[in-house]
Amino acid sequence: MPARVMLQLHPLAAIFPLLEGDEFAELMDDIHTHGVREAIWLYDGQILDGRNRYMACQALGIDCPTRLYVGDDPVEFVVSMNLRRRHLNESQRGMIAARLATLAAHRPAKPAGIPAVSQTEAAQMLKVSRDTVQQARKVQQEGAPEVAQAVDVGEMTLTAALPLTTLPKEVQPGALEDVRREAAGKKPTTTQTNRVVQRLQTVAMVKAALAVGMSPEEAINQALLEYDTVKPTPPLVEAIVDAIEEHMPHADTEDVRVAFEARATQEAARATLRTQGVALVEALECLANIVNSEGVLAEMPPYLVTRMDRVLPRVLTTLNHLAWLRSA
Repeated sequence: MPARVMLQLHPLAAIFPLLEGDEFAELMDDIHTHGVREAIWLYDGQILDGRNRYMACQALGIDCPTRLYVGDDPVEFVVSMNLRRRHLNESQRGMIAARLATLAAHRPAKPAGIPAVSQTEAAQMLKVSRDTVQQARKVQQEGAPEVAQAVDVGEMTLTAALPLTTLPKEVQPGALEDVRREAAGKKPTTTQTNRVVQRLQTVAMVKAALAVGMSPEEAINQALLEYDTVKPTPPLVEAIVDAIEEHMPHADTEDVRVAFEARATQEAARATLRTQGVALVEALECLANIVNSEGVLAEMPPYLVTRMDRVLPRVLTTLNHLAWLRSA
């Protein structure tokens, strides 16, 4: 039996993500049971469309039927074929558009070569905005391969992945795992990713401050101020305590925990005061807009009049005190 010919992939075939895991296994099972339902397309002797079917046939040890593409717009052909049969979200399409817009350097420099596609043109072809394409390009350039793959396979959106690109690439895979744990089996949100990134950045700053001789309290205050962390979450507290114990094995981290608890109590009190402040201003605005006080009282139900009589003396005392504080 003659050996099967190993075909090369055309650059355009690589702009769409490969099937993986269960999806690829299902494709192999279908081909094993029913054969290849649709031949793959070749262009310039390379696979233009159908690389998943080709790889499944290679894995099964069977021949894969082929046919030649003879049209004049292979870019539109590949995009149309894949969008027709694959259910891709906006972020996945953005990743594809970004790869399509960066293929120019790999294309043959000849009249028959594929013309370059701009980000705007790629965005239109993949039905996304140019901003989405630029976000995808940032993930591809500045994100670790694991982060880009998470977007490619639809595990997370571009907006959820982008915060990870602010971290060093070697840190991003671990951060991605932290995000997955935060998401608990669901698609990660941007808020969850931001929380993980901020935690890692805060802990890194604490470690750096400890390394130059700062006390734990100084290091913590500097890091929380830098990242505007008003109310540290329990995971952040634990991560900072671990960092201190790692750098200073004999440090009394219980004092650190007590300090965090005190900070949380203070923040809760501040939040209450802010809420009361908003309520006060809204009440004053309402009072300032009353033009017919007698009419308001006349239309007020008896139970509201009773409530007003009960609180009015305290209100007047508070208002007089506020006026005195503002003029002092």
